[in-house]
Amino acid sequence: MPTKDLHEKPFTEETITKLEIFENYAKAWIPTFIMSKWCYEISIFDLFAGTGYDISGVEGSPIRILREISGQIGHIFTQKTRVSVYFNELDVEKFNLLQAACTHFINENEELKRCYDKKILKIIYSNKSFEEIFDDYYEKMKKNPSLVYLDQNGVKFLADKYFLKLVQSHTVDFLYFISSSYFSRFGNTEEFRKY
Repeated sequence: MPTKDLHEKPFTEETITKLEIFENYAKAWIPTFIMSKWCYEISIFDLFAGTGYDISGVEGSPIRILREISGQIGHIFTQKTRVSVYFNELDVEKFNLLQAACTHFINENEELKRCYDKKILKIIYSNKSFEEIFDDYYEKMKKNPSLVYLDQNGVKFLADKYFLKLVQSHTVDFLYFISSSYFSRFGNTEEFRKY
């Protein structure tokens, strides 16, 4: 199945809806674990991060994650909870734009920058394929309460190898978006069903 580049055009209404669903989930998820007495570190993984913004300047998932973290800075400092955010983008050009967008956003937000400078907030960037990065990060996902965001083109990463590991992890919450059009277009094909 061919993939399309979501960053060549402005985000569609459907993409913005997905981003808003994820953002609302993160908005509820982050304080739940920051405020718990037993949690000293949380992790957020965006493994298909993109550039940070679309070509019209609409915020993508990385910037929305950082904004939701910035909304919890007071609690983060009070509870002394460390926050590790993992952004992965395979495409080198998009990866460079992602790093620049996140750095700019952090530098523009005084409290977020203070949190970052004190190493309470860590941003870990990677430029690898999903197959490589999932194996690299899986143990980290299980270590602390983790929110994993998977929004990719196609379905090949729905494979049991990944999906079952996420389901069986007790401290991992994840959102996995897949276009419903794939079900209607390819639902009866062998290639689709195996994933």
